[in-house]
Amino acid sequence: MSATKEAVVSSLLRKAKTRKGKRILEAKEPQVHEDAKRVLLMKGNRAGLDVQQLLADLHDLLKPECVYLSRRHQGFHPFEDISSAEYLCEKNDCGIFLLGSTSKKRPFRLVVGRIFDKTLLDMLELSIQKYKPSSHKDFKGVEPCKLGSKPLILVQGPAFEASETMGTAKNLLTDLFNRGRPKELLLGGLDHLIVLSALDHQHSSAALPPSLSSSIEQAPDSLSARLLSGPAPSSAGGASRSTPILFQHFRVNFKKSDSKLPHVELVEMGPSFEMTIDRHQMADKDRWRTAVKVPKEVKPKKVKNVSTSVLGEKRGRIHVGVQDLSRLHTPHHHGDAGKRPTKRRKTDTAEPEADTAT
Repeated sequence: MSATKEAVVSSLLRKAKTRKGKRILEAKEPQVHEDAKRVLLMKGNRAGLDVQQLLADLHDLLKPECVYLSRRHQGFHPFEDISSAEYLCEKNDCGIFLLGSTSKKRPFRLVVGRIFDKTLLDMLELSIQKYKPSSHKDFKGVEPCKLGSKPLILVQGPAFEASETMGTAKNLLTDLFNRGRPKELLLGGLDHLIVLSALDHQHSSAALPPSLSSSIEQAPDSLSARLLSGPAPSSAGGASRSTPILFQHFRVNFKKSDSKLPHVELVEMGPSFEMTIDRHQMADKDRWRTAVKVPKEVKPKKVKNVSTSVLGEKRGRIHVGVQDLSRLHTPHHHGDAGKRPTKRRKTDTAEPEADTAT
């Protein structure tokens, strides 16, 4: 580690001397309610025009929770030495880094890594194919999404559950494009959709939502045919390598309809590309268990005699004490319910004695 890195680390570890410094250090500590993770975008030693254009598209998609380092990083190989990525993520207060580079063996690759407790948690190396930038002719005339709007994320495909590597890719990519959960939701603010598809060759457009299938079928390029037909069959033992993950970005348009709910139309706006996993570094089980641990303050408090069914219905149980039936109101007993019963008086209702014969 160089002298500059040591100075930065020592400045982060020392105690604050002012109130402002104390607030800054407290903001960097683990919080009960974390904000959306900031993403660090970087270029490797060699980066082609396609790599630079993809990083620019991802920067437009992820900003303002994004930091783009435009200069090239010499000798930066995350799978060999991760210390530089950990240092840059801590310096820029980022939880995820994304490195784009070009080489003879891997002409178009992205390395996505996740940081936990200032060290690497897990990492994937993705090979990019069939890339179409946002400036492609098929996406012209589509209105861009608003700055800072949070996207809807749709993850589909049985291949994500086929192996542990694909499950990690699903979790990492969802965490990459997740911009936090808002407290309130405005229907007009939902203006774009991110779709991550990993479909086998046995699945067709029946696995897609109806609105998404209709939008894809209207697409004028070969991207719709590629998604509807599915990828090529995967070889045994290599499902995680041969199963591509298709990334698509759609514009959400609301149209008038006969009902109260608007009619939703999806228009592809780019970028679009396919990803294939080349190399991966899985998270350690103990560190993963610590990373996904939910704080006690966030866990919902258990309410007595209240349970939730499989369908999400809340059910409650009421314990009724001993009832006093003497005070029970019935339709046949109106005003005398609270009065004490009176004693019956003796009346001369006895039958007269029969005359006996003398």
